[in-house]
Amino acid sequence: RMGCGSFFRMVGKYVWRAIGAANFALFFANMFFLGNVLPIVSKYLIKPLFPGFHEQLKCQMAEIMFATITDWSEVVGGLKVIVTGDKIPDGSAVLISNHVSYSDSIAIHCIAHRHTELGHVRPFAKSSLAYVPIFGWFGVFLNYIFLSRSWDHDKIRIRQQLNDLTRKAKLYASGNFWLMLFPEGTRLRPKKLAEAQEFSKKRGLPVLENLLVPRNKGWVSSMDGTREAITGVIDMTIGYSQWTKTGHARPSVGDCMFALGGEWPVHVHVRYFPVKTIPEGQEAESQWLQDRWNDKDKLLEAFKRDGHFPGEIRPLKKRTLLDAFLNYLAMILIALTTRAALVFVAQHFYKQDWAVVAQQAQQSIETLLLAAK
Repeated sequence: RMGCGSFFRMVGKYVWRAIGAANFALFFANMFFLGNVLPIVSKYLIKPLFPGFHEQLKCQMAEIMFATITDWSEVVGGLKVIVTGDKIPDGSAVLISNHVSYSDSIAIHCIAHRHTELGHVRPFAKSSLAYVPIFGWFGVFLNYIFLSRSWDHDKIRIRQQLNDLTRKAKLYASGNFWLMLFPEGTRLRPKKLAEAQEFSKKRGLPVLENLLVPRNKGWVSSMDGTREAITGVIDMTIGYSQWTKTGHARPSVGDCMFALGGEWPVHVHVRYFPVKTIPEGQEAESQWLQDRWNDKDKLLEAFKRDGHFPGEIRPLKKRTLLDAFLNYLAMILIALTTRAALVFVAQHFYKQDWAVVAQQAQQSIETLLLAAK
């Protein structure tokens, strides 16, 4: 028999999920204006006259939108990012990390937020994402590095896109960017791990217990395309202490957005390497990446044993409910203002265009009547 406490907890859980779903729907609606409409307007009206302001506007919109996700996840959803390891200095960087869950990106963006680089994170992404409304289109405006998974095609595009990124980053408010790369290419799953281990045995590579085999082509291209623009490489190792029976790490994005209360720890160990310490040349860079993955595997073995990464915790500055509310309010106000401006312009041109069309139609009819006579 269900008691009153159990009943209210059950009702509360579904009410909370409904609130989370409504928030997500509102977020996507606002993101359409901030991430798609406003950049298009800026591209044609602002960029020709003020290219620097155009780039900074896109970065500011990205910061507002991504902060909405990270603030909700931390303040409301219970996400707790626990950082250990090296301090991250200022400057542009290539950021590499193991890939366990979609929540990896949220944790990384939480860290970027504390380093005032939230609007300057530029990840690699599948080329198919570029055609997806809202997130994909905004990625195009933000100079995400899109890959088609065909190296002959990608190697030329990567060079061009990295040139655009390093050139446009000079116009950002901080002048910096974080190029985010998951060298494994996909998320960790039991089946994929077994396949990666079998592949390593056949190729004579170290057999990793907690990671997939890193793919070196994207990494080498990233270093070749940004070496002159970055100050170092940020190497993050992400560990999760909670897992589902099917081998999925928690928190998931759904946990961060829709779960009620609780605390979701995500551990991130940081190592920072100045760019001058990274060897040059494809073979040397590839071996350097493999060495980092060997180190990560040992770190994750210790993490499974101890429940945490080594070193002193570097606490992130706490985001408050007021921070989240003000950021959310800014997103809604900008979206509403953009929509109102578009409606005004559309109504103005709509009336003007139809008046011209009616006049032209009348003239055409009169010409036809005269010809008929």
